[in-house]
Amino acid sequence: MVTSSSDGSVTIFDIREKKPVLDWKLERADEEALCLSLGYEGNLVAVGSSRGKIHFLDVRSGRMLGTYENGHTNEVTQCCFQQTLSSSDGTSITTPTLISTCEDGLICLYDTTKPSEELALENIINVQSPVREAGFFGPRSDGIYCLTGDESLKLYNASSSICRKDSGHQLRNLLSQQMQTHLGTACPMEYLVDCSWDSSTNQLLLLAGSATGNAGVFQVGENDIAPVYHLGGGHQGVIRAWSRQSSSIFLTAGEDARLCEWSSQKIAPTSSTLKSKTIISKGSNNRRTTTERRGKVRRPRSKMTHTPYG
Repeated sequence: MVTSSSDGSVTIFDIREKKPVLDWKLERADEEALCLSLGYEGNLVAVGSSRGKIHFLDVRSGRMLGTYENGHTNEVTQCCFQQTLSSSDGTSITTPTLISTCEDGLICLYDTTKPSEELALENIINVQSPVREAGFFGPRSDGIYCLTGDESLKLYNASSSICRKDSGHQLRNLLSQQMQTHLGTACPMEYLVDCSWDSSTNQLLLLAGSATGNAGVFQVGENDIAPVYHLGGGHQGVIRAWSRQSSSIFLTAGEDARLCEWSSQKIAPTSSTLKSKTIISKGSNNRRTTTERRGKVRRPRSKMTHTPYG
């Protein structure tokens, strides 16, 4: 497990051990480590910083190998190595292709095998809005999705920068209406959490939620977005992240200090509502839970950043 922190540290844990395997820190005291991604079979960590830089850490030696510093002018919000399926056995493999996103509204695409940043930079996509989440999707991982600070979803071709889909600023209203129309659930979708590519069904899935902890999983197509599941009874506050463990099981983490497991295999044939098994619920009765705002725990400082919660 690898973590990044606002104090500039990157820590690697072996969950079988009590102490970190590696504890590394950015050289500048005023530089925060905001995001990271593992590449090269887990031997390289790309770290996005608050100063618009991407640092590369060698896990084996604990040394910094280099830095990309010209692609962005503001906080790097996401780093993501491309993952695709092996043609031989169908297992997931990580390629040297890396995307980075920023508060400046740019997505940069790099080939990290090249010897310099100038040669590595292959494409720049101008989203024209601060980017909060992004990743690859598609059978060949040749598409890029991004969620913006104004709660919109955009899909791009990775190589050509062509925008394949722009949901616009009314996406949350559309998702709320579809939850009511198709699933019979009066559940307002107030924020977007993240997307995930399901390689078993070749579908891009979007998770959206409400301030009270309800959520919906939606299938994102080229021409429409359709609700698949309503997630109820798991969280009591804003959901911040989700991680799919398989085509039928996924985890969600929220501001209510809960980590919930969901399984579509346990759903009744006549129902579209998933019930969760709460794995962790720590301190939820003894601390104030923030549900008024959606975003990272680190609040964006850029004036470009928008939020629907004021």
